[in-house]
Amino acid sequence: GSTLLSNLLDVEGQSLGLREPAGQIELADALRTAPERVSRATHVVEALLSRTIEGHVPVIKPSNWANNLLPIWIDETAIDPIFMTIAPRLFLRAVFRGGRDRLAYAIRLAQHLAPSIEDGAGRLSRSIAAPPDPLQKAARLSLLALSFQLTLFQTALKERRWGKARVITFDQLENDPVGTAIRVADILQLPVEVAAIRRGSKAVLERHAKVPGRRFAASEAAEANRLVEQHHSATF
Repeated sequence: GSTLLSNLLDVEGQSLGLREPAGQIELADALRTAPERVSRATHVVEALLSRTIEGHVPVIKPSNWANNLLPIWIDETAIDPIFMTIAPRLFLRAVFRGGRDRLAYAIRLAQHLAPSIEDGAGRLSRSIAAPPDPLQKAARLSLLALSFQLTLFQTALKERRWGKARVITFDQLENDPVGTAIRVADILQLPVEVAAIRRGSKAVLERHAKVPGRRFAASEAAEANRLVEQHHSATF
């Protein structure tokens, strides 16, 4: 959902969507080995990413891999965030729909985020230890990755006293993509015209957010979800 939201907020002549900047991913990787250096470098990276580019205000969609940077971001007030969440069942469905590659990524994500969470290593070990069924284990670790992210979100919201308006659920975006994008633009005080978001939304919603050049069909997405549930509902 975050990619779709980013695309809707990418308005020609007004804003520029920067999706999953490599610099943030590199910092997220380095955090485990050089936290002090990462803290200093993050300030520089975010200053570079936040520059207006040829009159376009940047809107950054970080990779979820970078969520372990949240404690640094909130300490340095380096970001003006929107937090995107999803219900556990929908998250599992999306991960399993992506097949082996997405399952492997979700498991790596849980391992990557564990050091940033209290008892994260212990929770990771317990999830790996049981149950023995490989699909159940993959599902448990995927949910652990989601849980770690939600914990980081909740901590940031509490420490900075950001309101609930900054939390956007996948359901909200799916049910009203244009209205949600307009609401987010208002929260972030983006200098984009509501009419421009509406004008650009048709082309955005017709494209598959994750696969450039491919058209999106709601019926195909619904059928893919149905098949995942058919094969994996017992595991879920």
